[in-house]
Amino acid sequence: MARWNELEWREDVYAAAEVWKERCLLQDGALFDDKNIWTLENLQTLQELVVFNADWSANSFRDKLFKQLNDAQPNIFQLTAELVWLIFLFPLGQKVGHVTPSIKAATKLKKTGEILGWAHLPMPTGKTVTVDALSGIGRTGMFYKKYFHAIRYMLQVFIAFKQFPIQRRTELLQAQLAWEFAEWSDNFKQEAQVPFRHALLFFLFPDSFERMVSFNHKKEVVRDHWQRLSLQNQTDFFTEGGFQVPLAVDKAIFLIRKDLEQEHGTTELDFYRGVLDGTWGMEKRSFPSRPQAGHGTQNSQAQGAKNNGDDANRLEDLEEIELAGKKLSEGELKLLQHYRRERRPQLRELKLKAVERELGYLLCECCGTGATAYPLECRTSVFEVHHKRPLAEGSTMTGVDDLALLCANCHRAIHACAELPSVEAFCRKIRR
Repeated sequence: MARWNELEWREDVYAAAEVWKERCLLQDGALFDDKNIWTLENLQTLQELVVFNADWSANSFRDKLFKQLNDAQPNIFQLTAELVWLIFLFPLGQKVGHVTPSIKAATKLKKTGEILGWAHLPMPTGKTVTVDALSGIGRTGMFYKKYFHAIRYMLQVFIAFKQFPIQRRTELLQAQLAWEFAEWSDNFKQEAQVPFRHALLFFLFPDSFERMVSFNHKKEVVRDHWQRLSLQNQTDFFTEGGFQVPLAVDKAIFLIRKDLEQEHGTTELDFYRGVLDGTWGMEKRSFPSRPQAGHGTQNSQAQGAKNNGDDANRLEDLEEIELAGKKLSEGELKLLQHYRRERRPQLRELKLKAVERELGYLLCECCGTGATAYPLECRTSVFEVHHKRPLAEGSTMTGVDDLALLCANCHRAIHACAELPSVEAFCRKIRR
C-alpha cells in the first residue's frame, strides 16, 4: 500500500491528517479547539482577503500575509494558521539518516503559532502539533514553498467542497472514490502542477496516492516501470492524457505498485527506500509513446530481434532514399540488454539548492545565463548538473563540489568535445 514507509512517526502524521479531515473538511469545526472555524463563510472571507487581494510584491510571504489579514476577525487568523499547518504536514520535519528535514517540526509549530499570535490567540496544543505529528512524511522541493499558490488552490477546492451536502462530502471522502475526488479537484486552477495537490490527495487517500509531491518523480516512476503495464493499461493511460495529466500518472503508478507488490510478495514497498530505490529516475530517457496495435509486450522480443540488425544495412543508400523522397520507419520496439553505470538523481537537487543558497538564484557556470526569460515555475528545467568526473572512471563518492551547474546547451556542448574538457577550460573556450 502507498501509505507504507519506514518512518517511525508515520502513524502520528496519518492520525493528525485524519483529525483534520473529520473535523475541518467533513465538518465545519477546527483543528486547534472546539470552535466552528472551517465554515464556508470563513473560507470565502479568507479567499477575499488573501487571493482576490493578492500582493505580488517582492516581500516575504509572512509579511504579505500579515498585511492582508490586518483587519480580519480572530477566526480568520485561526483558519489561516490551520491552513498553513496543513501545508506543513507533508514536508519532512526530522532528519532521516543522511537526509535533512525540509522544514523542522519546531519551525512548523513556531510559524503556525506566530499567525495565531497576530490575533492574540494561544499557541496550539494537542496530538496534531506534537513533534512526531509535525515530523512530516516526505521530502519536498523548492516549488513546495510557494505557499500562496498552495493556499489559493486549497481555497478553491475547499470552498467548492463545502457547498456539497454533508452526505455527498462523506461519500466523496470514501477510499473507493479516490479517483473520482481527484478528477473533481483537478478541475480547479493550479500553478505549475502545484505540489500541494499531490500532498492533499495523499493525506485523503494514502492507499491510492504515493507520498510524492514531485510530478516529475511520478512521471519517472511510470516511465521506468512502463513494461509492468499491460497493453490495455498503456492505451488507457494515453487516452486519459498520458504524462501531461497528473491523474493519469497517479493511476498508472497505482497499477505499477500492485504489480511490484505481487512480485515481491509484500505491500511494504517504498519508491524512495529499500528494494525500489534505484529502480527509477536514475537517468534521463525519453518517455514512452502511445502503443500501436500489435506492438504489445508479448511480441517485443520478436520485434527487438528484427531491429537488432546492422543499421548500415537498413540505411544502405541514404542518397537514393533522399532523391526518391522515401520515408524511413522508426519508433519500433527494440529489445536491449546491457549493463550501465548510473548516476544518483538526488545529486541534481542538492546542487540546485546549493547554488540557490549561495547566489540566491540559478546561473549557468559557463555562459552565465540565468534563464530569466522563462517563467519562474519552469526555470529549473533549463539547468542540468554536469559531473566533473566521467562515469567511465567507475563508481565513486560524489559531492556538490564534484558537480557543475550548466544550462542544457552548455552541457550538451561540453560533452560534444572530442576529449571531455574541464569546466574551467570549456568556459574559457566559449568566452573568447
